[in-house]
Amino acid sequence: MTPLVYLHGFASAPSSEKARCYGPRLAALGFDVRIPDLNQPDFSGLTLSRNLRHTERALGDGPGVLVGSSLGGYTAALFAHLHPERVRALVLMAPALNMVSLLHRRYGTEAIESWRQRGSVPVEHPYLPGPATLSYAFLEDAQRWARLRPRPRCPTLVLHGRHDAEVPIEGSRRLAAELPHIELVTFEAGHALTEVLEPVWERIAAFLAPFASPPAERERH
Repeated sequence: MTPLVYLHGFASAPSSEKARCYGPRLAALGFDVRIPDLNQPDFSGLTLSRNLRHTERALGDGPGVLVGSSLGGYTAALFAHLHPERVRALVLMAPALNMVSLLHRRYGTEAIESWRQRGSVPVEHPYLPGPATLSYAFLEDAQRWARLRPRPRCPTLVLHGRHDAEVPIEGSRRLAAELPHIELVTFEAGHALTEVLEPVWERIAAFLAPFASPPAERERH
């Protein structure tokens, strides 16, 4: 069956609302769904580079489909740019394409400097049992990747809330304007898109149906 890797967002998990909602539906559509835990082996060591390694391992030999949310969307776009032969289609939900500027916007100059000096910063993580911290290596790694603007070549669907206060929609609009094979669909929603789960699913299902394994192949599995 066609492999499909779902990449959750920052301070999220495979048990997130969207992953739980869409994972079984994507499997029923005809995909071999794989949802790696990007918090592993520890959240404090999270980096984009580590996310890309998780993606590569989860996808296997490919080619397959990537579905990513927020930071997972940025990871998916980067992976598709780096390995175009391994990605048949992309679905990006509120992709955090400008991670470095988003971090500066979130924390501010003084807090960023404090983060650098201390080496880590506290992070609210609802999917971890205790207090979480994030190493400054996350920002350093993101700065290195910021030099590369992802330009996926495969068919790509971008879904973004018009009222997203965490990842402004302008990055998605710019990507769609630059690449004609990218379809951008916007919603009256915020960052998580959880208030429009069904309309988002309808778009995803229609877009990915041509890439799913046919019924005969599903029966063999």
